[in-house]
Amino acid sequence: MQSHDPVTGLPVPSAPPFPRPRGWIAPLIVSTCLAVCGVAALWSHTAMLGRAESVEAAWAQVESTLQRGADLVPRLVEVVKRAMRHESQVFENVARERSTPLTALGGALEELSRAEAASRQRLESLGSEPPSDAASLAMLLQRSIEISRGVQAVLAVAEDYPTLRSSDQLLELQAQLEGSESRINAARLAFNTAVRDYNAALVQLPTSLVASARGLERRAYFQASEDARAAKALDL
Repeated sequence: MQSHDPVTGLPVPSAPPFPRPRGWIAPLIVSTCLAVCGVAALWSHTAMLGRAESVEAAWAQVESTLQRGADLVPRLVEVVKRAMRHESQVFENVARERSTPLTALGGALEELSRAEAASRQRLESLGSEPPSDAASLAMLLQRSIEISRGVQAVLAVAEDYPTLRSSDQLLELQAQLEGSESRINAARLAFNTAVRDYNAALVQLPTSLVASARGLERRAYFQASEDARAAKALDL
């Protein structure tokens, strides 16, 4: 029933009814939520895969630097052996004067060759995928340390032989070995950084959901043993 104004007696227009929600608002809200979730899922998937790719790229760099360092060892052994053959009399005279047996140099070369072969075999056994267990990386690190010690031993004995010490080839190899050692250390640090970011993403939302769905697991770090921490750096 329409009401009237008490003063004028004129009919008072009734207020319009409360507008009902339009039918497209609810679907829009649902669609927006789904779109946001989809974008978040895509971002998480991309971010997690990016972390994994970074670990693999860093591992490839580790392999490359270790391989390069190992390749220098046979050259060092050959340079020293060739000098020993060509100037055996000089080496023998110096060995007698300095009480440095010539066999010490040969023994150091053999130890270095064994360490290089063991390191190369270990690296090949790991394959192209970064290992997920700490034991494999610890063993590879130990093999690398053994090579460094072997190089130190050879160069220390070679210091007693002036002809070998002044060899241009040996001096060049010393410089290359020093650079290789620095690159190996840098590659290990880069690998550990990539693994740290990857492992952190495994436990952080929303990337942890992607990691769980894809069955991704934690990666191991390069960690030096107590014996390795006590080892001296390669002194060239």
